[in-house]
Amino acid sequence: MAVTIGSVDLGKIQSMNVSKSETISTRPKITKDSDEAIGVSISGALRTVNIKGRLTASSIANLLIAITNIEALIDGNQTSNVVLNIDVEGTTFLSITVKINSFTWKYEVENRAVADYNLEVVENE
Repeated sequence: MAVTIGSVDLGKIQSMNVSKSETISTRPKITKDSDEAIGVSISGALRTVNIKGRLTASSIANLLIAITNIEALIDGNQTSNVVLNIDVEGTTFLSITVKINSFTWKYEVENRAVADYNLEVVENE
C-alpha cells in the first residue's frame, strides 16, 4: 500500500478508517400528520479519513524532515489543495483533495529514526 499526502510519502500504514456522513435535518410537512417529515441535508456530505502509520527513515535528521514536511501542509489557513492518494496493489483506492484536521506523532528514544503517527484529514472540494 502506497499512501501520499501532497508529495509526502506517509510510510507504512498500520490502519485506516474512512467515514462519510451527512447531517440530515427533519422538517414536518405543513398540514400533514407529525409522523410525516421531510429529510433535508443542510451542510452537505463530509468524508473523514483517519490514518495510523509509521514513518521510518535512515537517520533521525531524515525522520524530522519527513515530519516537518507533513506539518508544513498545516499552514494555518490551508489555502492550497492537497491530494491524499492511497494505492493498493497498483490500483488507486482513494484519491481526494483534503484539508488536514490533525497530525500527531510519537517518537520513542529506543526506536531510532522511527515515529508512529495519527493523521486525520477531511475531504475538501
